[in-house]
Amino acid sequence: FLYDQTQMKEEYFWNDLASFLRVSRLPEGKYHGSKGKNLAHLNICDPKYDNWRAMLMPYSYELSVWLQKYFLPLARDSSHTGVYVPNVDRLSQIAETYKKDPCDRLISKHTGWSSELGRPKLAYVLDPLLANTTTNATDGNLS
Repeated sequence: FLYDQTQMKEEYFWNDLASFLRVSRLPEGKYHGSKGKNLAHLNICDPKYDNWRAMLMPYSYELSVWLQKYFLPLARDSSHTGVYVPNVDRLSQIAETYKKDPCDRLISKHTGWSSELGRPKLAYVLDPLLANTTTNATDGNLS
């Protein structure tokens, strides 16, 4: 059972989860996530985290490609009963967003060709229009 946490706000998610668990329905009520303990508040879109996101974004991109090319087609195939995704088309749309910086500060840049992957290699760099507005948490530069 694979889902994106944003799907938990949708009624179809809870209906599909009940079906997956083989129960007629789940208890009514609003979803409440863990509150955690002693959590520091972090704004991942703060410019000081641009380098960190630039390192993570290629993995996010690869996850998106893998989900859309390999995993979600299995979920669409009724002969693969071990793969269950509530609203496959919606998760595919959500996975597409994994290719783009959620903070709209970084852009993807082709850095060569990966013969292993059969597609361009990508790096994420600061959007040139924002180049004067960022600092790195350690050295003030975005690599």
